[in-house]
Amino acid sequence: MKFLKIMFCFIKDLNKARKDNLYSGHKSSYYMMRYLYYLSDGLLLIILSIIIKVFSLPSKFLKSYEFLNPINKRTADDIKNEIFKLNVFTNKKSHQNIPLMFNNEENYKKIDFGYYKKNNLVRLNFSRQDLLSNKIISQFIINNDFSKKIEKIIGNKVYLLTVDAWITLPVPKFKNEYELMTVHEDTQNWHRDVDNLRDLKVMIYLNDVISENDGPFEIIEGTNAFNYFSFFNYIDKIKFRVSNKYVLQKYADKLMTFTGKKGTCFLVDTRALHRGKPIKKEKYRIVLQLYYSTHLFGKDKKILLDKRFDSYELWKDQISNNKFNSLFY
Repeated sequence: MKFLKIMFCFIKDLNKARKDNLYSGHKSSYYMMRYLYYLSDGLLLIILSIIIKVFSLPSKFLKSYEFLNPINKRTADDIKNEIFKLNVFTNKKSHQNIPLMFNNEENYKKIDFGYYKKNNLVRLNFSRQDLLSNKIISQFIINNDFSKKIEKIIGNKVYLLTVDAWITLPVPKFKNEYELMTVHEDTQNWHRDVDNLRDLKVMIYLNDVISENDGPFEIIEGTNAFNYFSFFNYIDKIKFRVSNKYVLQKYADKLMTFTGKKGTCFLVDTRALHRGKPIKKEKYRIVLQLYYSTHLFGKDKKILLDKRFDSYELWKDQISNNKFNSLFY
């Protein structure tokens, strides 16, 4: 009976989504979408996108990535310094909404690696509300709308769903078995994103990521397209995690590693298998990420546009011009 109710809600949400590209649907429909992906390796999601009328072939972006023009280094530093002023959120309840820890508060380059290693913390996230309420970061997003570039690449209209930023820190301990080394941060395991009908991300390095030891982003080229990947190969079937051993045995010749100076900017289809590689020395990687999709159907990422935001007038003007209304309620 419960399943029938969920299916009925899912069908109603699909019908609403056909008429409104900014409609996300209920949480149960998001989980149903993920389940359908799991059962069919994405084939059923292709059918859903046809029903909703936002179909775009993954094969139009078979490479799974595209380098974009780099961001000015001074701009990258400005954004990084604004992010460093924000509070940090981690997967530990004791480390929610607290300032970033520095050895010297006047020197933003000296993160207290010892403090985070002692607490087994590898990823420091920043809230979407804080990022979008920041005037400098918001102005950058408005001035650098990547949607037109993405639309040319995939052949369909896209919407900016949200903005994220995080700092990756060194793993607390090196281990021979990859999954044991990355137990504190599972985004460092190979995985797929299935939050919306397409998962397209513009990623910007805000510091130098020069070598494989600096925690570069990695992707398996072409695995965003339907080629039947058996769900038995997922070591975590809820989060779509795949073992490092399996990926390297099967796809070693298709692995792409993204190194580059601060300001390096690239588009990736994270339906493809991807990960952030662990950092193996006292260094950090800081990333600004803009998340796009062909439709808002799926995970609801919108936030409330609060009048108390420093950026309120900026976003209000954009929305009045029918721009970026996929970001806010």
